[in-house]
Amino acid sequence: MLSPLAECVVLATLHNCCVAHRRTSSKERGKEPRGFWGRYEWLASATERRIKPLVQTPATTTIERDPMLAYSAIICLGGTVQRMPWQAAEHQLMTSAYEQRISWATAEILRLLKELPSLSYSKG
Repeated sequence: MLSPLAECVVLATLHNCCVAHRRTSSKERGKEPRGFWGRYEWLASATERRIKPLVQTPATTTIERDPMLAYSAIICLGGTVQRMPWQAAEHQLMTSAYEQRISWATAEILRLLKELPSLSYSKG
């Protein structure tokens, strides 16, 4: 397992790749983007591999490793797929399946936010 700092670097890089994938795909709007599904599947697989250990660790350790980037990557990928005008039934099914992943990632972000210490300070 990577150190928390190394894990954050990997997650930030993965998140940036998801954002770049979204930009590349939006430039090719209206037609089937070349290589879209190959990039998408690689990013989705890499994100899933990074999330598995985060989900299986205690909350205090998870917060140190900043899983928000991984959950944000899932949301970004899902948004990218939702924006594309797919014609094939297979692609529409994949979009529906990823909507469930978006809901899960959003719920995980909310769960983590509830576990964070308060950001306010008291006068004392």
